[in-house]
Amino acid sequence: MTLRLLFGKTMRMHAFLVLVLALATFAVAQPTIQTVEGEFIDGDTLFINGTSFGTAPQVISWDDFETGGNGNTLSDPEIGPTWSFQHPSSNTPYPSYSTMQAYSGGLSAKVAWREPGWSGYSINAFGWASEGPYNTMYLTYMRYHDPSENDAPSNMNHKQLYTFGPANSNNGSEQQQFMPFMIPAGQNSFATMLQATPADIFYWYDAPRYYNSNYSWGRWEFWLDYEDTAAQNDGHIITWYNLQEKRNETGINLCDVEGGQFVEDLRIGHMFQGFENLTHVRSFFDDVYIATTRARVELGNASTYAACTRREIQVAAEWGSTRIEVPLRTVQFTSGEQVYLYIIDEDGTISSGYAIELGEFGDPDPGPPGEPGQPSHS
Repeated sequence: MTLRLLFGKTMRMHAFLVLVLALATFAVAQPTIQTVEGEFIDGDTLFINGTSFGTAPQVISWDDFETGGNGNTLSDPEIGPTWSFQHPSSNTPYPSYSTMQAYSGGLSAKVAWREPGWSGYSINAFGWASEGPYNTMYLTYMRYHDPSENDAPSNMNHKQLYTFGPANSNNGSEQQQFMPFMIPAGQNSFATMLQATPADIFYWYDAPRYYNSNYSWGRWEFWLDYEDTAAQNDGHIITWYNLQEKRNETGINLCDVEGGQFVEDLRIGHMFQGFENLTHVRSFFDDVYIATTRARVELGNASTYAACTRREIQVAAEWGSTRIEVPLRTVQFTSGEQVYLYIIDEDGTISSGYAIELGEFGDPDPGPPGEPGQPSHS
């Protein structure tokens, strides 16, 4: 009787452990690409087949700015709400489509704080307001900064992107603000900051500095995951520059005690102070992609995701757990190049690279030259 009881107990425990392991394996299942259908040329629709692709992201905004006219004020993106503006002064032009610099295609979005013929103002931005609310957000864009002089002004305060929450501090005079890429006043190194209540700042400490992120296209990314309530203190932020992780902070308090645990407003460009001695200062933005999760398709130039020195967002048209339809974008790639497709699921789990060889197509237009001695593409 004792042996039978022990045997039965052992078998039940074994079955339980098998179930636990199976559930754990299921929970962290890696996306797997099995086959890819298509001609592998720019603009061709690919059909990616496999397993464990996860849940489709809600793409909030996507814009390569190719639908506008040079010099016209920004309007409708490819996906998402019409761009609106934070433009409190007539001393600088509205954010506009521009052929001066372009990362993909022939146009980008220009945000200028000072231009020849304009006296300038420290705040100028595009984005949207009163959207969401979004408790999580993934954003990536390409940015080219042209300040007319590469040295940082001694009194510079540069915040190239703000997200605003719904909470108001100081009797309603200050909304909660998250700044993934900012340079504090009087400095030249980047940091990630939550402003208002609570306030915290995470310095990057290493490259890029202000002066070596100018006059070339750089890719900026962040992931923001608010806690559900301010008491949880389990917020998560990650920031990247040119595919390199800069800060990864978990278990932090991202919530304003007055209720600001989600994003409602977003402003790209935003602030540059200290331009008095500059003839112009402006940033160009291209390929702006904003979604509610990290789920996405990317095209890279190496057989492992981490080894890639070039990667391009592929904006999916359809997303299922075993099949994704996506128009191919090959901005940084050339005919005949071997490249690799990657699927990232909503939890940030990355597939192995799936090799494809690009077909014949015209090389991408590198756009107009940048500052002498500086690359026009990163």
